[in-house]
Amino acid sequence: MNEVTILHQKAMEFADEARLALMEGKAEIAQSFFEKAYNLEREAVEKFDYEDITGKAILIRSAAALAIEAKFFEPAQYLLSNIKNYRLPKYLSDEVEMLENELKKYIVANEKWIQITGILTYANAENNEIKIQQIENNSITYTIIVPHDLINEIVKLYWADSVIIKGKREDSGAIRMSKIDKAA
Repeated sequence: MNEVTILHQKAMEFADEARLALMEGKAEIAQSFFEKAYNLEREAVEKFDYEDITGKAILIRSAAALAIEAKFFEPAQYLLSNIKNYRLPKYLSDEVEMLENELKKYIVANEKWIQITGILTYANAENNEIKIQQIENNSITYTIIVPHDLINEIVKLYWADSVIIKGKREDSGAIRMSKIDKAA
């Protein structure tokens, strides 16, 4: 068994655990399992180096579906747009279209919520701002407003590290951080 297969199988186990937790009403535990499943599936996609284009597309579709379940909407959008670079069989093209429609519902319902994965590259304690350079697209940098009592701790814990920021986009366009974690 190769590493990609092991990563995929473990991701599916975490996804099953997440769905079981949801049935038991344990939403926070389910969220954690979906996040783990997505991260493993994304890693499987990154390590997939075969000539089997359909196999890679199936893994990308699976990672996108897990990203949606983990509420990682921007990575899901990225994966779904990326998968269109492949020549897909009809069944897979239909599945991608269904995921895009599902994602649109979430984005409309949560359009002000945002999640960014990137590297903490800048901090301004006076303005309670940090800047995150997006990993998937190095040319995009986001300015994030953080709680004033956390800025020093955030810089100490996460400086120059890859992080996942969850926040809410305000009407002004600024992003107000609600959660920060180290990226896997």
